Amino acid sequence: MPGNLDLAGVAPLLCAGITTYSPMRHWGVKEGMKVGVVGLGGLGHMGVKFARAFGAHVVVFTRSDSKVEDAIRLGAYEVANSRNADEMAKHAGSFNFILDRFRPTWRSSRSSRSTRPMSGC
Repeated sequence: MPGNLDLAGVAPLLCAGITTYSPMRHWGVKEGMKVGVVGLGGLGHMGVKFARAFGAHVVVFTRSDSKVEDAIRLGAYEVANSRNADEMAKHAGSFNFILDRFRPTWRSSRSSRSTRPMSGC
């Protein structure tokens, strides 16, 4: 760590950073892929930045229209409101990787096995 950084300020970035970077690297996120990021909190924020840096087309899923501007500013190409069935249907089955920062409450179906979800803590 560079000596001029405040460790208390850097620690959360390291945690969220490795939590999102590691699975994206493991599953080979790269240019030309479509990546979904579910939620735009600390992990989602880092996930958008990394996926965009890797060259992916990033779509953020949020329940709040107030986060659209932030998602675009952080690097998302698109934002879908997860409470809007039409917006969700538009993206169904189209992702190479989904970074899901929520504890999984859904079950994978045969049709979604090609998608590589990652669950945050």
